[in-house]
Amino acid sequence: MVNVPFVSLLTAIAPARDISVTILIGFLEPGGCPLPAFPKVEPLRSLFSPENPVIPLSAES
Repeated sequence: MVNVPFVSLLTAIAPARDISVTILIGFLEPGGCPLPAFPKVEPLRSLFSPENPVIPLSAES
């Protein structure tokens, strides 16, 4: 999904609320794939770290 605002995602997946937005790059599985995350980094860190660095973003844009 491209150019879907975070607020729209929250509405689409309700009642779930603990979501993060990231950009997955092709080399995720072997590690070393940076994952910019908004607004929460912990769910992604628990899945993909330490092999892939999760980078917290302060804004969706």
